[in-house]
Amino acid sequence: MSRTKGRKRNIPMMIAGILLWLTMATAWHVSGTYAKYVSADSASDSARVASFVFNVSDSAHNNEATHLITLAGISKPGDQETYAFVVKNSRGSVASEVSEFYSLRVTLNGSIPLIGTLKKEGTDVFTVSTTGTVTNTTSGSFTPGNAAANSDEYTLTVVWPDASDAQMDADFANGGGIATIALTITGVQVN
Repeated sequence: MSRTKGRKRNIPMMIAGILLWLTMATAWHVSGTYAKYVSADSASDSARVASFVFNVSDSAHNNEATHLITLAGISKPGDQETYAFVVKNSRGSVASEVSEFYSLRVTLNGSIPLIGTLKKEGTDVFTVSTTGTVTNTTSGSFTPGNAAANSDEYTLTVVWPDASDAQMDADFANGGGIATIALTITGVQVN
């Protein structure tokens, strides 16, 4: 008995000490584990808008949006007028970087019997003829290749063909008829 009297054990303090030691050991072990999963990163990015260029030009009206195609040279059967133009995806040194689609529409209107033929680089695309209003449409496209300049050359020829009805031709030639031609070119970006 004397032995236990001299040394009193405080059980609650011993339990508290053991728990403190276990908490500190666990915290040290867990903090080492978390360190393995911590990382840092940084990044940057930039973007720019791709250029879109659509250009129609001819030798007389370079880069004008609208201009008159004259039929002044057509006054009698056998006469013809030719209009050459180029559809391009570039202007100067800047070329389009996106795909483009374009359409060409030719409308021939009037009472004079005219025939209009559209050719692309020498090959017939379509023909319109009229004594009334007739429209025909074709299309083309440019696919970019490292912003490469592309072009399609067209020729529109309007002719008053020789006819067998001499009286009708004479009436038209003396101002009895009118004719207009409209060429509409529309270009759009694809995607």
